[in-house]
Amino acid sequence: MKKFICVLLFVVMAIPIFALEVTGTPPVFSGPGSDLLNTAVENAFNTTLNSVIKEAEMINPYPKEFIQAWGNAGIFSSHGATNRAYSGYRRLSLTIGSTTGLQLPLNPID
Repeated sequence: MKKFICVLLFVVMAIPIFALEVTGTPPVFSGPGSDLLNTAVENAFNTTLNSVIKEAEMINPYPKEFIQAWGNAGIFSSHGATNRAYSGYRRLSLTIGSTTGLQLPLNPID
């Protein structure tokens, strides 16, 4: 149950990362002398919003290399510690050890 909750929290928190549309509305105050306060808050809010929008524009919405790296890691981890090449056991096979992997930036054939 704890693992499910952790995965659910990760997914819920990771989804907004890919939402690149940044919008906002500054708060509005009412009362005597609120015009000066509203102007100051609106200026500060718009400055911060513009800064966040500039930062969000630099984010690649489709990071091809990052997605490929996650796919490669998933494939390697699911096949790295299997006993596929060992077919000589009769009842039970136990494998203990660690598995490491390395991906070169170029195709090894090239």
